[in-house]
Amino acid sequence: MRLRIDYFDQNSLFESLLPRAGVVERVVPALDSKLTWYLLRLDAPLTYEGSEIDRFIIAARWQDHPVGREEATSIFILVVSVGSVIGGSFSTSEFAQVAWGMAEVIST
Repeated sequence: MRLRIDYFDQNSLFESLLPRAGVVERVVPALDSKLTWYLLRLDAPLTYEGSEIDRFIIAARWQDHPVGREEATSIFILVVSVGSVIGGSFSTSEFAQVAWGMAEVIST
């Protein structure tokens, strides 16, 4: 699934780096959250606070509005630096939550 990620709230400095598009690689379970988290590989990396970011980990913020529905949904955005390895699961505290975004399906 291809998604477009737009800015929603909580970090106006990050707003200028969006929108971005990418492909969902897989669902990645969080050890400390019951939300469904997705690993999204960006089409092009971005630089944020001196780090090169090539992936986001995202999850829907709104109950009953999962990522992947026809209408856009509000999401948490965690950033993943180039070279970071994400195994079978992760802890949300391992990655910086930089903003809230809106995820819209571009194609399935």
